[in-house]
Amino acid sequence: TWNVPGDFATIQAAVNAAASGDKILVAAGTYAEAVTINKVITVEGANYRTNVSELRSNPARLNGNITVTGGTSTWNQGAVIRGLYINGGDPVISRSPLTVEYCYIHATGGDGVSFESGGGGIARFNLIETSQDDAIDVDHQTKHIWIEGNILLNAGQDGLETRQHPDSIPSLVRLTFINNWVEGSGQDGIQIMDYDNNTNREYYVARNVF
Repeated sequence: TWNVPGDFATIQAAVNAAASGDKILVAAGTYAEAVTINKVITVEGANYRTNVSELRSNPARLNGNITVTGGTSTWNQGAVIRGLYINGGDPVISRSPLTVEYCYIHATGGDGVSFESGGGGIARFNLIETSQDDAIDVDHQTKHIWIEGNILLNAGQDGLETRQHPDSIPSLVRLTFINNWVEGSGQDGIQIMDYDNNTNREYYVARNVF
């Protein structure tokens, strides 16, 4: 376990030094930086809340964003982002599998959590709030995505938006959206956008409140 700021002054410096399997424990305080994670590690805020409605009180605050760009191709074995307060434009971007959980995610621009080409993984038990675009956005999905137990508030557009881009997908991939609360969306609670193509994807949507 590496400590910020005990061992490193910034989260990115700790990420750079960490080896696969390491944990970075971020103490209470505010950190203004953009973080890129390219290995399978855990970045965890100290003393984070576990009640989703209380996640605004997470004491480790990042003013910036986190982008996961590498580490594994296995959808549920990626880097872990846990228990942070993340405030910024496009706060969490998945270009490689990740798990993001118990975070308060406030998007000052763009999407709250954005699964991009190469991305996938798990988003669970987060409070995601955005004033402009989507709370969760999925583009070019080619890996499984599991979205569970989140509160998605006040999206400028959609609570969840996913597009059926014409990607090559050898094996069926699923997007699971269960037990979420979606409130105050400017457009749709959930939007699945057709691209007039056959797509090797399926959607499981159950037990949500819109």
